[in-house]
Amino acid sequence: MAKLPSTESELSLKDKSSAWRVSILTSLIKLKQRRFWLHLLRDLSLLMIIGFAISSYQQRHMLKDTAPALDLITTQGSMALSGHVNEPKAKLVYFFGTWCPVCRFTSPAVHAITSEHHTIAIALASGTDVQINEFMTHQAYNFDVINDDNGAISQSWGVQAVPAFYILDSENNIVFVTSGASSEWGLRFRLWWANL
Repeated sequence: MAKLPSTESELSLKDKSSAWRVSILTSLIKLKQRRFWLHLLRDLSLLMIIGFAISSYQQRHMLKDTAPALDLITTQGSMALSGHVNEPKAKLVYFFGTWCPVCRFTSPAVHAITSEHHTIAIALASGTDVQINEFMTHQAYNFDVINDDNGAISQSWGVQAVPAFYILDSENNIVFVTSGASSEWGLRFRLWWANL
């Protein structure tokens, strides 16, 4: 059985002791919360630096000046940039693979902007024209695709990883390059910037 405090001074001593413990615990919790946020900030910064380093490494051979001509025939049998060569809007050149898991995320973003900006895609090592067209139909994508079955086009553009994006201005100068995942809004922003 617990012993009840016999005097008033004994009671106030216990209150002071328990208030002191609560104060220490509260300070420790605040310190742990502060440490948590500092550690989170450190970890996110480190991830961003690593991501930037990987992206820079993947982009090291990508062209940065004038885009090579893309006067090639698409898998649908038309000229790739027919009617869009001297278009006063920015264009997107998108390198992808039907086998690429990251491209499953980026291809819908590319599809979403094709109504506003001319887009040409180069399918790297993705099979025959018929297989690529079947893939495009199955996914309901409507951008033009050039089949790069032997990798020659990708190599001439300096692409070493897919997905890879080139944003061209109205004079076919390369304004932006990026590889890896990119969002629809990120692509839209780059295309808007290239139109300025």
